[in-house]
Amino acid sequence: WATMRLKVPLHSFGKPLAWYHRWFWHVGRIVVWLLGGRRDPSMDTIPLQGPAVVVAPHLSFLDPLFLAAALPRPSRFIAASFFVTKNAPLSWLLFLAGVIPVHHHRKDPTALRRALRLLAQGELVAFFPEGARTWTGVPGSPMTPAVKFLMGLKVPIYVAAFDGAYDSWPRFDSVPRPRKVRVRIAGPLALAHTTHAPARVTNGIPRPSWSTLYAPGNKAV
Repeated sequence: WATMRLKVPLHSFGKPLAWYHRWFWHVGRIVVWLLGGRRDPSMDTIPLQGPAVVVAPHLSFLDPLFLAAALPRPSRFIAASFFVTKNAPLSWLLFLAGVIPVHHHRKDPTALRRALRLLAQGELVAFFPEGARTWTGVPGSPMTPAVKFLMGLKVPIYVAAFDGAYDSWPRFDSVPRPRKVRVRIAGPLALAHTTHAPARVTNGIPRPSWSTLYAPGNKAV
């Protein structure tokens, strides 16, 4: 128990999928179901084997939990190193969840290599291109490193959408609000011509061109 009080070192993250990752994923699915999470049949379009990437807008603190539980197999989330090193309990939880820590505000080739290595081994990688939760419920602009990473991939890329996630725990709230959350999926997507698409405006709020990727059922061409 003494070791459990210590943070997991960063170099221990990003290892190949292990039994404890699968165990933690199964437990997480039960927890999410009890919290009201529901899985949409569209999630079955994600292959059960082989490399794939899932991206999603970051609307709520609980997004990673709901998305991971809805996916048909364990995923490897790219998460900010800030949370991985924040405290010992959170460090161990994220380690068991199999996250890949990344430094958001500087180049991080180590995180990139870890993600690419796991994809080469046929794993499923998921992350939020904005790198932070939205304040308004409208997806923000993706970070430049995330764009470059996605544009260079030659694996299937899917986009997840959450119904009810923002209301379940918006960024400005200190505690969650019980809500039913359903996760849907669209894809695989073609990203070759999405970076220069015109911006969109919804309810007077400008939306980035990549927000088209966050609309389930719309395939970028």
